Amino acid sequence: MLYPAPARDIPTCMKMPLTISGTFKHHVTIFYIIVALAFSSALALPKLVLVKSLVQNVFVATDALPSLVILLTVVVWVSLKLLVMAGLAFFRTGGYDNNHPKEMTSSMATDVSQKWLYRLECAHNNTMEALVYFGCANVVASRLNLNQLLWAEWSFIFLAARLAYPVAYAADIDILRTYLFGIGLWSSCLMMLFSIFPALSPLLA
Repeated sequence: MLYPAPARDIPTCMKMPLTISGTFKHHVTIFYIIVALAFSSALALPKLVLVKSLVQNVFVATDALPSLVILLTVVVWVSLKLLVMAGLAFFRTGGYDNNHPKEMTSSMATDVSQKWLYRLECAHNNTMEALVYFGCANVVASRLNLNQLLWAEWSFIFLAARLAYPVAYAADIDILRTYLFGIGLWSSCLMMLFSIFPALSPLLA
C-alpha cells in the first residue's frame, strides 16, 4: 500500500519570487562604478610623472622591481597572519589555539571585539589570492617581453594597492577596499594584456 509523502514546510526564501530589489541594484551599480574607476586608475597611473619618478629612483634596478614586489607581497601575506595570531593571543579569552585554527576563525567572525582581526584574516587570504594572478602576470610579461618600465610601473602600482588594502579592510571602508583590490587586479590584467597585444602601447602615450 502506498502512503502519501509527509508534508514538508517549504523555506520562506523558496516561496518568494526571484526579484532584484532596488537596494540590490543600487549596490551592484556602485560596485561596477568602483570597478570601472579602478580600471581607469590602473590604466592612467603609469602615465603620471610621479609614478615614473618613484619607479626609476627606487633602490633596486627597474628590471628587478617586479621580483621585489613579489617578495614584499609574500612578506605582507605572512605578516598579516602573524598579526592575527598575535591579536588573538592578546585579546581572545584563552589566547591563540593552534590546535583548532578553524575554530579561531569562527570565533573572530562572531565576536564583535575581534571583528578587526577577522577582517585582517580575510585580507591575509585575499593577499594570497592576489599573489596567484600577479605571479601569472609576471610569467606572461617575462615570456612576451613586456616593456620593462611599464612592467615595473604596474608592479609598483600593484604593491601600493596591496599595502593599503589590509588597512582599508581592517577599518571596514568597503568602497576603498574594493577600489584598491580592483587596482591591484587590473594592474595585473593590464600587464598580461599589453604583453599579449603590444600594439595597445599607444594608449599609454
